[in-house]
Amino acid sequence: IALGLMLLFVTGCIRILLLLFAPEKSEFSLIYKVVSYSMAPFVLSIVPFVGPVVGAVWFITALITGCRNALRLSWQLSVFAPLPPAAMLLSGLVWYIW
Repeated sequence: IALGLMLLFVTGCIRILLLLFAPEKSEFSLIYKVVSYSMAPFVLSIVPFVGPVVGAVWFITALITGCRNALRLSWQLSVFAPLPPAAMLLSGLVWYIW
């Protein structure tokens, strides 16, 4: 349940930011697919110490690249839109590890 809520939260945050800056490119279903595929590297969290860090970096990289390619965004917008929800996820991850 927590992973599904996290998925919807990240998708919603990215959609809201894209509605503000690029409303014609903010398809919820497409953003949901990009976020879903980008969260796959979190499987690496089963590896102690290094897994969550590598998974988080890979997640952010996949999310930025996925937004760029699937939504046909500029590099600036594809970096700006996923960063706030990704930063929230990473801060939660750091707090969880702490």
